[in-house]
Amino acid sequence: MLTVHVLGPVEVRRDGRPLDLGGPQQRAVVAHLALDAGRVVSVERLIDRLWGESPPRTPLGTLQSYVSRLRRVVEPAREAGGAPRVLVSEAPGYVLQVPTEQVDVHRFRSLVAEGRAVVTADPAAAVERFDEALGLWRGPAFAGVGPDETVRPIVVRLDEEHAAAMEDRFDALLALGRHGEVIPALQQAVVD
Repeated sequence: MLTVHVLGPVEVRRDGRPLDLGGPQQRAVVAHLALDAGRVVSVERLIDRLWGESPPRTPLGTLQSYVSRLRRVVEPAREAGGAPRVLVSEAPGYVLQVPTEQVDVHRFRSLVAEGRAVVTADPAAAVERFDEALGLWRGPAFAGVGPDETVRPIVVRLDEEHAAAMEDRFDALLALGRHGEVIPALQQAVVD
């Protein structure tokens, strides 16, 4: 099974083992496609996400080269000339054909939504969902793809989602009367 991780160092794992995705730009391709797993991301949008206002001289060729290398890594058993099944070309761009539950950012969002849905009726279950969601974070989002202007807005948005999930967890803990757990967790959050 293939899993994709962007909530920390960007990586793809097959049966729990990390794959060598190559350099930062190739990891960035995977990360950007993972945000829209199962949906087509246009070539134009990928080029903008990867390079912003400073694309290479031949951005389309460079992107196609990255995708070709990534396909060899994520589908090593694919026969030469065989149609890709994971990193698929589909007009007007590419789609990462991985179920969203196998992409940590989508799993995180799903668990947070589940927690929020039950926080009033069952705060203990909500805490469990929030804990599982927050446990998916292995460090700063999109780590290893470069902290530049093209990635920063995405990282800021994900950091805000992380902080909101932590706040929701604190609210659920307070609803359970577990006040003693909130203060140390808040202090740790401030340190982090």
